[in-house]
Amino acid sequence: SYMLNKCGVEKFFIVELCDDIPVDTAVPAGFEFFSSMFHSIKMFVRDRYPIKRNGWKDLSTFKERNSWQAQAFLI
Repeated sequence: SYMLNKCGVEKFFIVELCDDIPVDTAVPAGFEFFSSMFHSIKMFVRDRYPIKRNGWKDLSTFKERNSWQAQAFLI
């Protein structure tokens, strides 16, 4: 089968919030049945953007269960 990214390739995205919003739970979910599931998610935060590469604060690392259901993680 053809894959766009090899397993183990680091993938990331940035979510920008317009206002200061307290976030207490992260709920990552992938419902695409023809792609791989999440295994480990590392979350970083910062109060300003753009950010220098070393300006992110490591918030937590979440380990996902082998499941197609959404999983909630307390931050």
